[in-house]
Amino acid sequence: MKQSIEYYENYSFKNYIDLSYEEKVISLDFRNKNKAWMINTKEISLEDHLIWCDKLKDNINQIYYLVFKDDIPFMAIDYHHINYNKKEAYWGYFLGLDAYKSEVLKVEKIIIDIAFNKLGFKKLLCVNDINNHVVNIHKFFGFKEDGVIQINGRDFLKMYLINKKD
Repeated sequence: MKQSIEYYENYSFKNYIDLSYEEKVISLDFRNKNKAWMINTKEISLEDHLIWCDKLKDNINQIYYLVFKDDIPFMAIDYHHINYNKKEAYWGYFLGLDAYKSEVLKVEKIIIDIAFNKLGFKKLLCVNDINNHVVNIHKFFGFKEDGVIQINGRDFLKMYLINKKD
């Protein structure tokens, strides 16, 4: 199911398993820039990131993409904890370049389309810091709240979206 580069409108999605060294460094910078919103807020070293990227080649339960617009990488997206039997996955994204903030809505729509129409998922799940503004973006696309959970002493909102075609 993993492919190197996918094209949607004027965006390209490059699978992490095929990133160049420089692109891996960029993806790590994007991740560490957004760590305050993540479950794991620890700074990730370049060495650990490179090892993790290499292990993605053998992991069918995770798909990570670096997203480009006009050949400029500006965000990363992922599908993780993929359950092919239930046809569902958790997903997330993080913006790397603030100048591309206006692209987030367009890319979230594409993320949902890929999940339901290309990967064949019936359900998308996510967990977000309860104070993260992306919760409102998810609600705009129809995500429903599924409760608040505590992780490492912080509140996170569980959300889901069901494929309406089913």
